[in-house]
Amino acid sequence: MSDNPLSRKVIEDVDKIIGTRKPIEQIRDDIAELKADMIHIKNYIRKLEIREELKEEEENKKDSEYVKKGWWG
Repeated sequence: MSDNPLSRKVIEDVDKIIGTRKPIEQIRDDIAELKADMIHIKNYIRKLEIREELKEEEENKKDSEYVKKGWWG
């Protein structure tokens, strides 16, 4: 298949007339959408893990302050 602009234009025009996309193009679009979703999920999980770490650090900090002061502090 030739890779010049005219042949691509003709193919695109035929695709528009037919109104359907080639199956491989649909699969590529689906894969791209899945990749984007996976990136969003990974980022969300990272943020949740960081929040949990910060929460645990805050609790440990409060516990250590309580131990330092003690009953007679």
